[in-house]
Amino acid sequence: MEPKYIIISILLLIIFLLGRSFKIFQKLFINMVLGVGLLFLINIIGTSYNIHLAINGYTAATASVLGIPGIAALIVIQKWII
Repeated sequence: MEPKYIIISILLLIIFLLGRSFKIFQKLFINMVLGVGLLFLINIIGTSYNIHLAINGYTAATASVLGIPGIAALIVIQKWII
């Protein structure tokens, strides 16, 4: 095979793999934005109910990966365990 065909094949493979992984990163980014936004919303609304979640790396990671169940778990942990 000629080198240009090998290079074109490798480039097409890289583009295909990046396209698949881009969807995964896009979904993780959307979850992260929604989770952290929900953390802020919980802190704003929760002040009247004495609920406050610290916004740090651990809570942001939990909210971004697990979403609403993760935030619910953080509230439960804060209220009944800590």
